[in-house]
Amino acid sequence: MFFHEDIKGDRLPIGTVCLTYDDGPGPHTQVLGRFLREQGIRATFFVLGRHVEACRESVAALHACGHLVGNHTYSHPGLVALTESGGDVVGELVRTNVLVHQVTGASPRYFRAPYGNWRQVEEAGPGITRDRGESIVADRLNASGRLSAVVGPVNWDIVAEDWECWRLGVPPDEAAHRHADEAERVGRGLILMHDSSEDPDMRPRNQTYPMTRYLVPELKRRGFRFVGLDEVPQAFSAAGVRSMVYLAAEGEPSLTVGVEAGDAIIPGPADAAAARFGIVPLDGDDFALRAPNGLFLTVGDYNDLDLQSKVAADGTAAGPRQRLRLEFLGRGRHAIRTHGDRYLALVDTEAGRRLAATARRAGRSCFTLAPA
Repeated sequence: MFFHEDIKGDRLPIGTVCLTYDDGPGPHTQVLGRFLREQGIRATFFVLGRHVEACRESVAALHACGHLVGNHTYSHPGLVALTESGGDVVGELVRTNVLVHQVTGASPRYFRAPYGNWRQVEEAGPGITRDRGESIVADRLNASGRLSAVVGPVNWDIVAEDWECWRLGVPPDEAAHRHADEAERVGRGLILMHDSSEDPDMRPRNQTYPMTRYLVPELKRRGFRFVGLDEVPQAFSAAGVRSMVYLAAEGEPSLTVGVEAGDAIIPGPADAAAARFGIVPLDGDDFALRAPNGLFLTVGDYNDLDLQSKVAADGTAAGPRQRLRLEFLGRGRHAIRTHGDRYLALVDTEAGRRLAATARRAGRSCFTLAPA
């Protein structure tokens, strides 16, 4: 499943990072993978298919060390321009998936777009541009039906431009401190590094392996802990999504996450681009809803005073408070039951209209789930 929004790591606990490497494998990838394993770190290597062809043994070694091998396309194109021109975007990913499977016996689960290039840009004012909410790349890849087990796009939170360090000849120890300082400034998330380069002239100058040997102990000294990409909440939840829907209460716009309202679920503007919820099947007929911010809808503690429970998109796992079940009401409408036999409903609060869980089915508790 490819999403229109980036998958990031900004909901990890403060002081937690995930190491990711792009554009490999390169000349030092094997020894880098072994060093990280010795340090108890599971990193993710987003590989280029054409480099896999030349360094198959490196990819096999990464897999054997327990690292995740991700897909970074075959030839590192800008995917928006390639899609706009009618190029073979699907083939860029399929070709790399096949190569990695041939080497490791497993297909890549996660995908990162070259340059983070995922959405077209539009004017937001005089001389100001912004990314569109919709991704034509995501639409093209999802429509192909050939990559349904791949999850993306995985983005990043912490970047200190290791490639620029190597271009300028910055020593590895100084580059490591730049990365550690940036990690400390941001506080948590996915760190972007490169164990090779799509530019053949830069590959011999890559110093990311010796930099990582300085960086890991420095991050540990500063109190950071390390997790794998599949432990990052937004990536973990994305991997469970089987379909996407727009969720709306009867007579209301589609629901979305009110970031300024503390991740409360609110009716969004009629043209809200980021209003897609992912259906994550659980056991039996239960399911969880992955919100546009990458977290699960969670039902909070029951409040005896107003007979309501707060509902917010802040769940990092699909436990009892995230379990939901549909009750069909006819004509495409549903009630959504939560744990404790409560029901989701839109209610009016002092802060505005919010999604809550009520003691019984009442008010605006009739929902439609339209394919997104």
